[in-house]
Amino acid sequence: MPRKKSIQAAAPYQEDGIPLSQTTRLQPEKVGDLILYLIRCEDKKSPHWRQK
Repeated sequence: MPRKKSIQAAAPYQEDGIPLSQTTRLQPEKVGDLILYLIRCEDKKSPHWRQK
């Protein structure tokens, strides 16, 4: 899964930390992305996906 542009690489955060407000704003978005990714993975495993 490609990294979203709203989430930067780890290097700047390792030195300076990450603001709590940014973490709070981005966390639900990232969780939503992961849920959609898992749904897509499950769809690929289902027999209905193979019939298409």
